[in-house]
Amino acid sequence: MSYNELATYFVNSFMAFQHIYIDKVQAEEHTSICGSSGFIVVLSGKLAMNVDGTAYILEPGMLLHVPKGAKLIKKSIERKPVQVAFVYYRILTEDSLLSNEQFRLQVENKEAIIHNILELKKFNEQPATTSELKCQLLFFTLLNTIVDGVRQYDEKENDHSIEESLHFIHGHYQERLSVTDIANRFKIERRHL
Repeated sequence: MSYNELATYFVNSFMAFQHIYIDKVQAEEHTSICGSSGFIVVLSGKLAMNVDGTAYILEPGMLLHVPKGAKLIKKSIERKPVQVAFVYYRILTEDSLLSNEQFRLQVENKEAIIHNILELKKFNEQPATTSELKCQLLFFTLLNTIVDGVRQYDEKENDHSIEESLHFIHGHYQERLSVTDIANRFKIERRHL
């Protein structure tokens, strides 16, 4: 999922924070059903995750969006437990397409995301109405941090692809090359070349 698609989804979806919990996932498999759409964020370790038959390997810097009703099978790949945050939200309108999709995101700012998650968990455990408001604000801060992390990751990957394309051009300068061919070959937007 691209930065623009993700940002558009968050901007156009009316959503509200619902719940967060942090779990230590062991080496044995554990199955559950996702009660709401949400994000699974590995805080430490490496996690094997299966969502409705699709397998993922997750580690810090990766997030997995899961739809409401998804069957989740999770287990630690390591001998020690994996610390995982589950951040659930509810959609307030039914026209949000991505809330029913599963997708994995790569982020470049995992420390900031982990910090946001720990703050959200802290306020979620407080019973006052003001903490509910603070949780909503922290949830949207988390979404903003996720979008920013995806943007940073995309830019880093784009820079790497541009370097690869330059090496290719230098090695094939005698051939007839078009900007479109290079952009397609290295999955770069033409305007970046």
